Amino acid sequence: MAREVADRLLPAFDTQTGVPYPRVNLKYGLDGPAYFLRSQQDTCTACAGTMILEFATLSRLTGESIYEAKAKKAMDFLWAQRHSVSDLMGTVLNVHNGDWIRKDSGVGAGIDSYYEYCFKAYVLLGDEEYLHRFNKHYSAVMKHVSQGPLMVDVLMHSPSVSSRSFMDSLLAFWPGLQVLKGDLKPAIEMHEMLYQVIQKHNFLPEAFTHDFQVHWGQYPLRPEFVESTYFLYKATKDEYYLKIGEEILDSLNRHVRVDCGFAGIKDLRTMVHEDRQAH
Repeated sequence: MAREVADRLLPAFDTQTGVPYPRVNLKYGLDGPAYFLRSQQDTCTACAGTMILEFATLSRLTGESIYEAKAKKAMDFLWAQRHSVSDLMGTVLNVHNGDWIRKDSGVGAGIDSYYEYCFKAYVLLGDEEYLHRFNKHYSAVMKHVSQGPLMVDVLMHSPSVSSRSFMDSLLAFWPGLQVLKGDLKPAIEMHEMLYQVIQKHNFLPEAFTHDFQVHWGQYPLRPEFVESTYFLYKATKDEYYLKIGEEILDSLNRHVRVDCGFAGIKDLRTMVHEDRQAH
C-alpha cells in the first residue's frame, strides 16, 4: 500500500525544477479531471522539503530508487536556492523556475519541517551532506532569526530587517530539534518562553505577538510543543518537564475533550470548539 500511495504521488514531481506541485489528485494525477492542478505555481519550502525520510525509507525497503531520487532532487534544489550570503531560506517559491515568492525567513510555518528533515535525513540515512546543510542553516537561524528565546522572521536577503511582528505555533518544534542537535541551553530558554505563552492562554495560539498577545487565536491541537517537552525531559531528566506534560494533558482533557474525541478551538479568547478534530 505504501508503494501504491507513493506511485500516485509521483506525478507531483513533474516540474522543471523537481520541486513538487503542492497538490496532486491520487486518482488522476495532474491529468484528466485534475488537469487544473497543473496551473499551480507556488509551494512552501516545508511542503517541498518534507518527503526525504518517507521516500528514502520506501526506496530502501522496495529496492526502487525512484522514490528517494525524487525527494532528494527536491531537497537538492531547495538547498541551491538558499541565499548565498545569509544561508537562509525563503518561505514560498515557484515550482517551475525556483524564484522566491515570499522571501521572509524563520523557523515557523512554511519552512519548519525542511530544517527538521535536513537533520533527520542525516540521522536516518547517514549522509553527511544533509548534516552539513543543517549546520549551515542552523548557524544562519541562530545568527539572524534568534533574538534570545524569541524567533523573529527576517528577510532572507536582508536579515537585519524583520518581516513580521508575531510568531506562529509551528515553531514550537525548534527546541526539540535543538535538543537532538545537542544545543540544550537555547532549547531550554525558547521552550520556557513558549511555556509562558501557554500559561497565559491555556494553549499556544496559532500566532502570537512578541509580547505574548494573541495574533491569531485558533488552536488546532498542534503537537510540536509536547514533542519538544518530551525531548527536553529525555535530555535533562528534569521532572519540571514531566510537570509541564501533565499540565498539558490536564488542559486537553479540560478544554478540548468532547464526547467523540478532541476538538480544535476556534479562538483561545473564547474557547469555542471547532466542529472537527484538527486540520
